[in-house]
Amino acid sequence: MSPAQQTQPTVGDLVRVHLGAPEGSWLWRPEFANVPLCVSYQRLARHKTLHRASGPWMLDSGAYTEVGRFGGWRTTPEQYAEAVHRYVEEVGGLAWAAPQSWMCEREVLVKTGLTIEDHVRATVASVLRLRELLAGVALVAPEIQGWTVTQRRRCWDYYEAEGIHLADEPIVGLGSVCGLQRSIPIQLFVRELAEAGIQLHTFGFKTTALIEEAQHIASSDSMAWSKQALHSPPMAGHTHRHCVSCPAYALRWYDDLIHHPVRTEPTAAVR
Repeated sequence: MSPAQQTQPTVGDLVRVHLGAPEGSWLWRPEFANVPLCVSYQRLARHKTLHRASGPWMLDSGAYTEVGRFGGWRTTPEQYAEAVHRYVEEVGGLAWAAPQSWMCEREVLVKTGLTIEDHVRATVASVLRLRELLAGVALVAPEIQGWTVTQRRRCWDYYEAEGIHLADEPIVGLGSVCGLQRSIPIQLFVRELAEAGIQLHTFGFKTTALIEEAQHIASSDSMAWSKQALHSPPMAGHTHRHCVSCPAYALRWYDDLIHHPVRTEPTAAVR
């Protein structure tokens, strides 16, 4: 390693990477004690018996699956909040929970029959309602929704109008970036948010985008390791066909990612 590489920060120095967990039971596996996890509500809801988490984690609401598959939320805010209460008490280690957001991908809009504006307002409403239900229990992170940058700025404005100042929040999610995360408008918007002092969590950023934007984001979650495993041979000594749900493979991927060097540049205001 060259002297320049030695002085470069790594992804793990800049970003809290939450490893996407395919099963809720990963929370109480000891090998993940020092690895922040991202677990979806749908996965964890399958478990009647819960155990104490080995390490920190965030709760993903599973919005893309829920709204994209069923055209809306089958789980009420009260039911979701009740589940979060239970996870705080019985599992512990919960850093924050995502809201019951409304994704803005075209295929999701077709399923719901609603407009992007409807989805943006519904997402803000979810944050407000869940914060009422979970006040003093768990942090519900605001999530910026929309498809174009203009729509996302409007969502930002809606939060400000409700007294939720995103620059004061511990973490703010950015959703509906699948397929857009390496587009120039989204990259510039991510940097705009960073320049505004917003601690940004990017939902489901792919590896390349995460590395490229590491200096501008505070947190991210990724299941990219599982997709990579699907197209790779199993690890030596493993008898399964692919390591798509393999803790050892996931941990190796995670270790490689957090130690990946990042080239940082001065941040310029873009708003």
